[in-house]
Amino acid sequence: MNKPFLSIIIPCYKEAKNLETTWAVFEKFATSQDYSVELIFVDDGSPDNTAEVLQKLTAGKDFCQAIIQDKNHGKGFAVKTGMLKATGDWRLFADADNATPIEQVEKLLAYKDKFEVMIGSRYLEEGHLKKKQPLYRILGGRFLNFFFKIFTGLKIKDSQCGFKLFSAKAAQEIFPRQTFARFSFDIEILTIAKFLGYQIAEVPVDWFARTKGTVNPIRDGIRFLWALKVVRWNLIRGLYKKPVAKMREV
Repeated sequence: MNKPFLSIIIPCYKEAKNLETTWAVFEKFATSQDYSVELIFVDDGSPDNTAEVLQKLTAGKDFCQAIIQDKNHGKGFAVKTGMLKATGDWRLFADADNATPIEQVEKLLAYKDKFEVMIGSRYLEEGHLKKKQPLYRILGGRFLNFFFKIFTGLKIKDSQCGFKLFSAKAAQEIFPRQTFARFSFDIEILTIAKFLGYQIAEVPVDWFARTKGTVNPIRDGIRFLWALKVVRWNLIRGLYKKPVAKMREV
């Protein structure tokens, strides 16, 4: 296919069942726009048959590809792999369960003339949580976001929404510097973007909570706080001044 306008990176881990329904949504979006779209699915060493499902769905389709990793590295590693493999002028990563409907990318693209980094937000007034989260998740998120603002200096209400858009230039500068391989990577890439001088547009989006997730509020809350400490230390020692080769379990 010709050079795409938009690349959509979809990290996958044990997503075989979700892909049975969401694949058709992604395919319809990619083939019905008035601009070219490429889909990049990255299987992160899933123990189920996600890899086989992806290979079957993408076979013979020039607008999409499946990257299969032989072992699990983490969502951050999968996103970084897809971002650096992408060729689009704009590069979005989105969740395989389509929690933020893929059509919502138009809300982010509306800011492309002024920003090079745009992130979806569930917590701005104009955003919509279509399925309410439990109270403990809401309070826990606010608590962690308070520390996120302190440690990073970023005035962002929702750092963890899995729906973020980057220009090709921004992606090529930010993701080679990423060191976090797992769920805390959002914290790091936003911090790197700020370090490199990119302004970040936080854009309200619709979001549908997963029926069943893998997040443990206590365990992952502690990891989040530890990740903030590591990011702060990385900034102090100048780690983000140049690309890095090694990634870590954060």
